[in-house]
Amino acid sequence: MNKAHFFQPTSYFSSHLFNRRDGWLQNWITTRCKKHSAAVWVSLLLTINVSAQDKSPQMPSIQFGGQEYTFHNAGNTPQALKNFYYPTGQVAEKSTSRIVRSALPGIGDCLAYVQALGKAVKERQADVLFKVMPDSNTNAALFAQVVSSGGKNSHTLEVWHLVKPGSKFPLILTTQFSLRASGEGSQAKLSALLEKNLSTWSAELIKGKFPDPVLAFKKEAVGDHSLAGGLVKVEGLKMGRLFKVDASFAKKLGAPNPPPAPFKVTVPMKYKKSVVINGAPNIPEIAVFAITDDSKKIIESVHYTTFKHKKVANILSELPFFEALVEVQMAIPAVKPKGGQAIDRYRTKINGMDAAVLITGIKNPDGSIFFQKFIALPKPDSEQGVIIIIKVDTSKSPDVKTLADLATKGFAAQVLHSTEFIKTP
Repeated sequence: MNKAHFFQPTSYFSSHLFNRRDGWLQNWITTRCKKHSAAVWVSLLLTINVSAQDKSPQMPSIQFGGQEYTFHNAGNTPQALKNFYYPTGQVAEKSTSRIVRSALPGIGDCLAYVQALGKAVKERQADVLFKVMPDSNTNAALFAQVVSSGGKNSHTLEVWHLVKPGSKFPLILTTQFSLRASGEGSQAKLSALLEKNLSTWSAELIKGKFPDPVLAFKKEAVGDHSLAGGLVKVEGLKMGRLFKVDASFAKKLGAPNPPPAPFKVTVPMKYKKSVVINGAPNIPEIAVFAITDDSKKIIESVHYTTFKHKKVANILSELPFFEALVEVQMAIPAVKPKGGQAIDRYRTKINGMDAAVLITGIKNPDGSIFFQKFIALPKPDSEQGVIIIIKVDTSKSPDVKTLADLATKGFAAQVLHSTEFIKTP
């Protein structure tokens, strides 16, 4: 992953903006809407967007231990994103070996992570073989283990190489080779095999050129409708009022600078209490779109801010880095102090553009979830883009009650999937 990306939200943006879950826009809503609504609302717009289908990435194969491994699938967890490779020609479920390429956002010290992992493994399994090997790279670590895997006579040998690709950014890339065996004496056999091949495998992991992990794809089906009794299916149908967030928009709302990547969105007509607020000098936002209740408290909101990054040729390999960047610099400071955590991470399509998504959740006192969804949307063939933050309180939203709803229903989802960059000269 490229280390030269740049994205630095201000401390105000990280610590202040996201922590005000309710009512922080109250003083803005009435005055801004009354003053500027006539200038920004335009006539009815009907848009039909292209399908959000995705083509699976063509990942290169991996050579390890004299054998070829082929990309099988991408799998994401709340803590990491993982790509799985199995021996070419073998069925994944029946294979006894594999390579796993992972990215772990928020971890800044390889050796400390390995030591903590070893301690936890030994506490769980006293007879585990766990070795930490030296690595000349201070931003890397190596370790190997033979652990029980689902039964007394089933064990797995694992050799890991961990690398921190940047000196400052807390993210670790890992490459793991594993070999599984079962039957009487499987642990002793794998331990002997590890001792014999450890130096060779370690050298291969250190010197090998492994593909960066990619995010698993998930379609967000917003605006899909069946017409004529299901005979016709229209994908991405949206009706609403068009907003162009450009230099003119910024000037009308008193923003000091025009957005570097101007865009347009469609605000659904059925939400009559939707509001738009442009960022002031002390709030680094381009625009905010929200619906409120009668007391002017936010139910669902969509926040846009700038996103500057290095122009890249292969966006699929860089999206995980963008997602990790947003997670570490924005999401963790916003949700961790409140007991929130990451729920899901994936790649999706927004008007045909690739985007990285991280979803976090904070449990409300009544058991409902306050979702915050972070989307990194780079503008194609550009060094600019937008970071979009969606906030939805499921205890108040009439449409969004579950994690699945967040991707398909509600005001915020419709605004998000109407986002389209405006072509500039």
